[in-house]
Amino acid sequence: MVSSDNSHAPFQLRDDITPSVRWYGLGLLILLAGGGFIVNYALTGLARIDDALVQVKGPGAAEVMLGKPGVHNLFIETVTVYNGKTYKAELPDIDPYEVTVRRGGVDGEAVTLTAARGAAPYSVWSRTGEGLAFFEAKEAGSYYVSVAPKAGGEIKPVIVAVTPMNPNFEMTKILLDASLMFFLVAAAMLSTVVTVYLLRKRNEKKAGPKKWRRS
Repeated sequence: MVSSDNSHAPFQLRDDITPSVRWYGLGLLILLAGGGFIVNYALTGLARIDDALVQVKGPGAAEVMLGKPGVHNLFIETVTVYNGKTYKAELPDIDPYEVTVRRGGVDGEAVTLTAARGAAPYSVWSRTGEGLAFFEAKEAGSYYVSVAPKAGGEIKPVIVAVTPMNPNFEMTKILLDASLMFFLVAAAMLSTVVTVYLLRKRNEKKAGPKKWRRS
């Protein structure tokens, strides 16, 4: 004899439940939360690029702490802010200068620079720059960067930036990541809205036309 008691039957999702219009708000919530995350991700990434561009004013020199070994890039900043003052320059403005890098201090071992004039121009916030050279840092630590005038040349102040990253590559990566995340957020929002819409329409169709009472 088979019992008709279904009290212990597996859970089954009822298909006659009509979601409230408030569930459309879930799609909006996904859009707002996802959009906020994407904006924060992009701003944080751009700030990281900005912070990694360590400035050295020429004529002059400074000790720069490199956090890791590997390839580092030198740029002339064509538009930038240094100690609250705006500086503008063009690539030829670096010609009267000799840029050198030494490991460990002013009397340290000279590091070989490979020219990359005009390479990888970048624009981050209010800073723009063009490539000068790159060098291989064999180890992390202190490096002495000098921007000294050559004999007999007319000079104007310039700002040289040192960074372990390629700003253009990093910015492209941030934009691609943000675009992918936006696509996923938009897909999740649309999926939610469409699902709610279809469930409401299906159950309204099952229920048939509404009957109005006469007063």
